[in-house]
Amino acid sequence: MFEAALLILLIAFFGYKLLTGVRSSKKFNREWSNVQDSDKEAFLKSKGNLSKWELGSFTKLSKPLTFIGNMLALAVILFIVVVAVAMIFQ
Repeated sequence: MFEAALLILLIAFFGYKLLTGVRSSKKFNREWSNVQDSDKEAFLKSKGNLSKWELGSFTKLSKPLTFIGNMLALAVILFIVVVAVAMIFQ
């Protein structure tokens, strides 16, 4: 019982981190595309240290592919949560 609850918490935490990473990456890429070439270096300096999540080249996919990727990630997370819940109530 404890192991399943711990598994659910770990899945929820890493799922949350993944989704927030994708969102921050999309936000950065949207802002980056609006900056003119001459201002890009100043823009990067204003952002300070950037994590790989914020730079996230994986969100530069076309919109349908990004949507499909996000839905697949959510489906996998939900599947694992359902399996963990089934283990708890077995």
